[in-house]
Amino acid sequence: MSPSTASSELATARPRSRLKVAAPRIAALKAGPRRRVNEHDLYEARFRALARIAADGVWMTDAQGKIVEEIPQWAAFTGQSLKQMRGDGWSAAAHPDDRQRMFETWLQAVRGRATHYESEYRLRRRDGVYRKVCMHGVPVLAADGTVCEWLGIWSDITERNQQAEELRKYCQGVEQLDGARAAKFTAVTDQLAATIAELEAFAYSISHDLRAPLRAIDGFSRILLDDHAGKLDDEGRRVLKVVRDSAVAMSRLIDGILCLSRAGRQEMKSEAVDMVALVGEVLAMELASAATGRVLAIDIGALPEARGDQGLLRHVWLNLLDNAIKFTAPKPRARIEIGATAGQGETVYFVRDTGVGFDMRHADKLFGTFQRLHGREFDGTGIGLAIVKRIVSRHGGRVWAESKVGEGATFFFALPASRAAT
Repeated sequence: MSPSTASSELATARPRSRLKVAAPRIAALKAGPRRRVNEHDLYEARFRALARIAADGVWMTDAQGKIVEEIPQWAAFTGQSLKQMRGDGWSAAAHPDDRQRMFETWLQAVRGRATHYESEYRLRRRDGVYRKVCMHGVPVLAADGTVCEWLGIWSDITERNQQAEELRKYCQGVEQLDGARAAKFTAVTDQLAATIAELEAFAYSISHDLRAPLRAIDGFSRILLDDHAGKLDDEGRRVLKVVRDSAVAMSRLIDGILCLSRAGRQEMKSEAVDMVALVGEVLAMELASAATGRVLAIDIGALPEARGDQGLLRHVWLNLLDNAIKFTAPKPRARIEIGATAGQGETVYFVRDTGVGFDMRHADKLFGTFQRLHGREFDGTGIGLAIVKRIVSRHGGRVWAESKVGEGATFFFALPASRAAT
């Protein structure tokens, strides 16, 4: 409503009606200035409340960095009067060893027209105790960019620093403890490595020395069966056959032990390995006879190139494929799938078969030495998968298996996709 409109309404209305029209206008005129005053008071109250929660105190100086009016919180903390703190007198409350550095930093900020001032030093409390404080300040600028005054806050950080120091000492203690544990762990590891090397050397020596007597047992048993079979009855021939079979089984076990020992001791090469060619070679040269006379489909998928020791990786494929062929033997029609998938920073190779499978409750025993999950109906020494695990581990990889009884098994081994074997 415009003033002219209001005047005309007042002029034409009756006295009681005029009061009704004028009352809202008068209230609005009176409320305007009061609202502005209240907003100003509110902003100041907000500033003071923010200062209380943001720091232990607020300080203010003129453009030259001099104190010109009393700072109540500073006075309450230091015990300085306005006369004592006026100008540069406030700096007398700083610790003598910090005063020069603190004052130079402050003057440099003021005279250098810095946009921010920050400093930490010891400040004497009114009881004479020095407390570590942190000062923050900024220049208050006029419209033309000149500095009108400096405004800042300060906080007592003594407890915070003490807690930080305690935390530092605690971390230092933990590091020392970890260092002692690491040294002990290294010593134990070295001792364990020496023991393992000694055991492997012992196993290699014993296995090698057993070959000669086993060859003799097998040879003389064969001579008896070939040249003197007529002088033996059926039981005698059966017993000699058991002796020969046992000698052959022991020979295979020795070969497995020697292979396991070499897999752990042999110096590794780092070279590009064509996995497709390697698998084809193993199947053609090592396992062709085991797969003949059967309905057995072998599918070889895409196998990315690996990096490692080709001789050792050959043993991995040999043992996994030999197992797949062996455990699919009871099935009239069997299938073996060889493939690979890309993993997180690794290539996962697998051999999947449709054989007899195994119970996953015993999967943790698969890759252990001399562990067998099946009976004597399947030949084996219980060392093949242990060899696989050792070789893959030396290449920085991992092995695992999945299966269901009667539904086949899948054996996986993962090798790093990019870095060289170590």
